[in-house]
Amino acid sequence: MSEAKGKDRTKDLLFLLKGLNCAACAAAIEGSASRIGWVKKAAVDPVTSMLTITVDADLSEKEVASAIQSLADRIEPGVKVYRASITDSPFLNPVRQRALAAFSSRILPGLVLWASAAVLPTGQELRIALFIAAYLASGWNVLGRALKNVLSGRFFDEYFLMSIATIGAISIGEFPEAVAVMLFFRTGLILEESAV
Repeated sequence: MSEAKGKDRTKDLLFLLKGLNCAACAAAIEGSASRIGWVKKAAVDPVTSMLTITVDADLSEKEVASAIQSLADRIEPGVKVYRASITDSPFLNPVRQRALAAFSSRILPGLVLWASAAVLPTGQELRIALFIAAYLASGWNVLGRALKNVLSGRFFDEYFLMSIATIGAISIGEFPEAVAVMLFFRTGLILEESAV
């Protein structure tokens, strides 16, 4: 999106600030960008990590990107500035990227193993092994965090309670339910992370 505007000839540019995970840093980049002489307006959306900036029309996108990269390097090292447009893929959105990565690495393996155990005509031992593998694939870090919290003296948080509930289901032979509950819990955690 780059259009010349009015008599003073300005254009709007859109940049992705990849790796920006701090609302205060987003505000600092926005404030610093707004103080540059040739910037008419700057706004950073901390949720999408997108910078919308209105600049003098005679500036090249490369000059603007370079100046913004310098600001980002000073304020939040590690942030990379990329040119973006309104028509870019929705997967460019960092929040969606994190949610998709979390789903494919945390939920999908457990879901595939759970479905395999539920529908494949196999022996009881193999089904139990698949359910346990699905449980561990989807809940290993929930169990780890519960253990870490217990060792720190923090009982009765959601991780501990979910671990107790699912281990209880496994102990009475309800493997599919234990895996399903863990998958739902993990999905809820991913959605919660994506919402903030």
